Amino acid sequence: MTQLLFEIGTEEIPASYIQPALAFMQQTSQAKLKELGLGFGAVRTVGTPRRLTLAIDGLQTRQEDRRQEHTGPAKKAAYDADGQPTKAARGFARSRGVAVEDLQIIETKKGEYLMAVEEIKGQETGELLPALLDELLRSLPFPKSMRWAESSMTFARPLQWLLALYDGKVIDLTVEGVQTGATT
Repeated sequence: MTQLLFEIGTEEIPASYIQPALAFMQQTSQAKLKELGLGFGAVRTVGTPRRLTLAIDGLQTRQEDRRQEHTGPAKKAAYDADGQPTKAARGFARSRGVAVEDLQIIETKKGEYLMAVEEIKGQETGELLPALLDELLRSLPFPKSMRWAESSMTFARPLQWLLALYDGKVIDLTVEGVQTGATT
């Protein structure tokens, strides 16, 4: 289990913007981590007019491998009278990236259906964090936001620096020309 530290450094943000932004960071980061299937411990946020900080302890180092089941067409539509796969079965298998022979037949309340099983390898947490942090940063809501320089992004005030550390190592992320580093 490891720690994530993410700090957003800006020009001075109005005091009334800080607590709602920190609450959003905490709730959204927890929801995104759960969505990605990553376990975590304590999630803390701290803010000042020039800093918004998120710290997550006990972050799982990689996603669990998982098995995803996809239900396809009904068995009677998937096989002809001779037991040969129809266009529906072949199309379903192709869409799921499996051979027709690998499709399984399952019993449901509606009858027998085809099922494709997909084994999904879990990714390393370090590979998932740049996109998660970028999305979190860009989605922070403020009563009033601004654009600066040639930025397409809006934020309460212009970004000055980003600190992003995972397990003591800098997470490589650039947002609107601001590169993450290990210092504030």
